[in-house]
Amino acid sequence: MRSRKQALKQAIDEFLHEISDADSELLLDSVMAGCAIIAHADGGVAVEERERMMSLIYRFEPLRAFDRATLADSFERATFDFEADRHAGERNALLVVGQLRERRRYAVALLRTCQAIASGDGVIDAQEWQALVRICKSLDLDPVDYDLLDDLRTSRHAAS
Repeated sequence: MRSRKQALKQAIDEFLHEISDADSELLLDSVMAGCAIIAHADGGVAVEERERMMSLIYRFEPLRAFDRATLADSFERATFDFEADRHAGERNALLVVGQLRERRRYAVALLRTCQAIASGDGVIDAQEWQALVRICKSLDLDPVDYDLLDDLRTSRHAAS
């Protein structure tokens, strides 16, 4: 039986494989904005978090068209506003993420990517869960449909 993490990765990889080159730039910016939201959910980005995120993102087939420097630059642009003002940074990132609202399939892939990033250390903590819920709202997705209630129970259990 596949783990939830394996199922998420397979779904993301299959979807991203189908994306056209024109769409990949929009998806890249949106994915990096979503990653920035998750990375800054607890207030800052540790070097280990940045490396783990870049490693996960680089595995996604269509984003391999971008070299690591381009991926890193995109992430830096997405996180720039967070450095000066966390709330303004998140607002701007949610606007970028929200560009996928009308493209449901992209929106779901973005959310799944963010879930994979958030669960990269084995547990989604409460701040990451709240960030995922805000991403859902920006994408007009219902968090219940994407197992975020299970994630909340897991994060509360892990915190106690």
